[in-house]
Amino acid sequence: MEMSFREEQRSRRLTAKRPKLRRESPYTSKSFRRTYEKYEKIVEIDPVSKKQKKRVLKWLSSICLIKDSIRHLDKTLHKICRNGVIFTDIINRIEGRNQAVIKGINRNAKKSSYINANYSKVMKHLRKIEKVNPRYLYAEKQLKEGNHDVFWGFLDDLWSYYHNKISAYDKRYNKVDAFFVDKSLLLKKDKSQSF
Repeated sequence: MEMSFREEQRSRRLTAKRPKLRRESPYTSKSFRRTYEKYEKIVEIDPVSKKQKKRVLKWLSSICLIKDSIRHLDKTLHKICRNGVIFTDIINRIEGRNQAVIKGINRNAKKSSYINANYSKVMKHLRKIEKVNPRYLYAEKQLKEGNHDVFWGFLDDLWSYYHNKISAYDKRYNKVDAFFVDKSLLLKKDKSQSF
């Protein structure tokens, strides 16, 4: 049985090897790398006090994320929680009453790609919220490496946000704005004024 001309062309098209188009990932483009490097350089690391650590540890135990009886968590927690799961647990525990807010987390992430995915989900969610202090929202690399001050500072920023406080390290507000006082209402103190 002979094939018609159209059937022959169709069979050639189906069996012919097509060159694969190589699609470039958006994360390897030069513009993305420049943008990421720009944010990476902006991160300024502030030292964290023992008072801040105690406050955060007390908060984590009050939301039943850690136990009070575990010793030396202030020295080891940043090493244990390098995979970013603690941040998703905090957000899901507080914001998601019945459903998880951040889904698709790799709990036993050992490969860096899984860890990066965890942190990108957390940071993407928090970047949408205007009131969160932005100082460590682009410090994924430092968090992944287990930087002590960045980890505790980021937890302190989350504590400030979820307790409706303005972080003392938030540079968007100065001390006058922290009390929600209109600057135009402030009196200028002159030597001629007496109180």
